[in-house]
Amino acid sequence: MIAINLTNPLTISLLIVLFLIIIYYLVIFVRLVFYKAKKNSTYPPASIIIVAKDESYNLKKNLPFICEQKYPNEYEVLVVDDNSTDDTEDIICNFKNKYVNLNYLKLENNIINSYRGKKFPLSIGIKNSKYEYLLLSDADCKPTSDLWLMKMMESYAPQTELVLGYGKYEQRKGFLNILIRWDTFIHSVMYFSAALWGFPYMGVGRNLSYKKELFFKVKGFVNHMHLMSGDDDLFIKEAANKKNTAICIDPQAHTVSRNPQTLKKYFIQKKRHFKSSSHYKLGAITYLGLMHLLEILFPILIILQIVLLKSYLFPLSIFIFKAIIQILILYKINNNLKEKNLVILAPILDFLNSGILLVFYIISIFKKENKWK
Repeated sequence: MIAINLTNPLTISLLIVLFLIIIYYLVIFVRLVFYKAKKNSTYPPASIIIVAKDESYNLKKNLPFICEQKYPNEYEVLVVDDNSTDDTEDIICNFKNKYVNLNYLKLENNIINSYRGKKFPLSIGIKNSKYEYLLLSDADCKPTSDLWLMKMMESYAPQTELVLGYGKYEQRKGFLNILIRWDTFIHSVMYFSAALWGFPYMGVGRNLSYKKELFFKVKGFVNHMHLMSGDDDLFIKEAANKKNTAICIDPQAHTVSRNPQTLKKYFIQKKRHFKSSSHYKLGAITYLGLMHLLEILFPILIILQIVLLKSYLFPLSIFIFKAIIQILILYKINNNLKEKNLVILAPILDFLNSGILLVFYIISIFKKENKWK
């Protein structure tokens, strides 16, 4: 029989942390386990919009996957060239000879020199798009199948105005790749689950769809145009609600891109997210912050139980119990998100990732970023 000292502050703290973590998994995340998408067989004309800045290599590699989608209605692929200095224009012109659905919009330097980031060129692209239904991605992304557009559009119900998709990173060698894919995976689990519970707070611009009417109804990005980031999550903060938001986790509807190749580039990426997430609603900030705090505290309290209280069986049992719950829930969710070799490492990765994010956040307070490319 395991002896538990319920008068010790360390033991009480560990049990409270465990209880809150279990709430996340068995109450909030479990809804994603049993999610069944309702297929909408109406396929409206759609515009796929990609903003590119010096992305000729990625456009040459990925555009064919986007232009060759199987879709039972008309769709356009609109590339917005944000003052590229490489051979983006030549690449697009060559592709236009092959793909009649490919359109190109080039922005000149004198138009955009007062703006930073992706929001202004994306706004211009949305304004100039042909169709009401929009699907957004990035130049360094490619869809996981030629049914990407179809599956995303199938997620629209009559009341739906916005669909959150999954943008993953390709599996490569190295621990940094594992860490970044885990961060992407667990944050996606969090925002998909939140959307299912009726409080959508973010998505990713690598795979995001909404109606043009919704964009203009909330005045686009005008309320946060001064921020470089936020073309996805801060827009969702203003535009999404429990009635107009759906999710699409179908494995054929993912996008995949290459993760940042160095810790410095990863830090820059996360710093932009920290900047925009500071403008989230209080509920979303609490939801995110508490989860990361719990994942940092849990192993620390386990270690303190062993070192200070000379207790072994109780903290080990708690660790195993939490790991079993976590792995079972994430394994079921991963049937759709299709991330390899991550779930089994969850008990370790959640602590490491949360700790690294905390360090990144502290450093980001003292550093500035003034360009998006």
